[in-house]
Amino acid sequence: MAGPDIRARISADFLGSLRCAGNDIQHQNLTALYSGPYASGGGHSITPENFEHAMVVHAVRRLPRAEWHNDRDQFMQPTHELTDEFITDCTVWNLFHNRNHTVAMKNVDYAHTLWEIPNHLFPLRLAMLHGWPIGDSDVALQVSTTTDRFVANWLAARSVSPLAQALLSAGIAVYRRYFASFDPLRTGKFRTETWDVGWWQIRSALKDRDLGGVELAVVKRAHDSLRARLRPQLSELGFLAPAEVFAVNERQWRCGSTQAPSAWKKHQSIDPSGESVCRSRCSDGVLQSCRSRRRDAVAYRVPPSWPAFLETARAATEPCYAATAKNRPFGFFLTG
Repeated sequence: MAGPDIRARISADFLGSLRCAGNDIQHQNLTALYSGPYASGGGHSITPENFEHAMVVHAVRRLPRAEWHNDRDQFMQPTHELTDEFITDCTVWNLFHNRNHTVAMKNVDYAHTLWEIPNHLFPLRLAMLHGWPIGDSDVALQVSTTTDRFVANWLAARSVSPLAQALLSAGIAVYRRYFASFDPLRTGKFRTETWDVGWWQIRSALKDRDLGGVELAVVKRAHDSLRARLRPQLSELGFLAPAEVFAVNERQWRCGSTQAPSAWKKHQSIDPSGESVCRSRCSDGVLQSCRSRRRDAVAYRVPPSWPAFLETARAATEPCYAATAKNRPFGFFLTG
């Protein structure tokens, strides 16, 4: 029997971990950010050198909504140069995502040693906190004797888009409410004992006492607005195939349209090679074409104005997204 998967070593410039398992949308829930080493497959260390790539990877994998028609879509390396605005938007969006599990903790007992775990993704500079009421004297003392975290300094040097700034402003209101509300909070339950607490810790501590509901709702709306801005860019930049791809069963070819699935019509024929082939033009002008050699296949919904090279899709068990030689699996993006 194999021993435990222990990954207890980190680099001197370690900022956190990115969990990034699988390469399609159905695995997006296996994507998260942590403050310590992630002890399993798909874990990557975040350092200042790859920080921006890690932020883009997390955002790109979390931005799509997984549905029945796209859960097998593969993530690819971008085919266009990423703008500073896109990278900053992704980073700000990540900071307030529910899968940002970074935390700050002290006196963590591991391997017979007590450790301090800083939260390098704390987004606020200390100069801002100095003017706030802080309801815990120990935390107030920490604020006066420490230094800014990595992300706070990184953001201070960036130009932030209006939607990202709106999200940051909404988040700042939550942080302010948290620091002013220490007395009723169960700090021991969520280990909120340091000034650079994680977003998960703050949300959980406030919700535990029914506090900050109004402020958190504003964050949710701002987060959704930034998501709506970022999501269309995934295809534009080459992270996802430039078509809506969905899985179909070879015995149930359907003409994809704006109608509900129950209203779709079957279109099936056999070409000379004996393969099941489906070609049809839907009422909304979408050309549908699919070809199956195995149990499942993928079908591209291609607008009429798009090139004909997307007319035929490959079997789902084959690399069906390599439309150009430049496209490599998305996992390569983090490491170059």
